[in-house]
Amino acid sequence: MDYVYNLDFYDVLILNKRIASREESNAKAKLRRLQMLTVAIHTSEPNEFIEELDRSIEGEESFDEIGDLEGLEKLKIKRQGYKVR
Repeated sequence: MDYVYNLDFYDVLILNKRIASREESNAKAKLRRLQMLTVAIHTSEPNEFIEELDRSIEGEESFDEIGDLEGLEKLKIKRQGYKVR
């Protein structure tokens, strides 16, 4: 508590900015997770997808290769085909 009392105005502003930044980062991570959970519905194995997503949010090492651009492009074309019909 003594540390807080010894802070000057500039230190308080910096501390406040760091707290706000941390809260914003946490909120963005939660939003990304919710977005990815909605995508998980369309995967063939949603439980594995959700586990992989949790590992990436926690900063743990991935068990799968991430970033299959060719597969992503095929999925995009497939979904665009659904919209046309």
